[in-house]
Amino acid sequence: MKGLVIVASLNSERCFCHRITATG
Repeated sequence: MKGLVIVASLNSERCFCHRITATG
């Protein structure tokens, strides 16, 4: 379960970073 939570948080971080790079 912890592994899934870690993966989910990493995915959200990557998505956030991708949004920033895509925007600016």
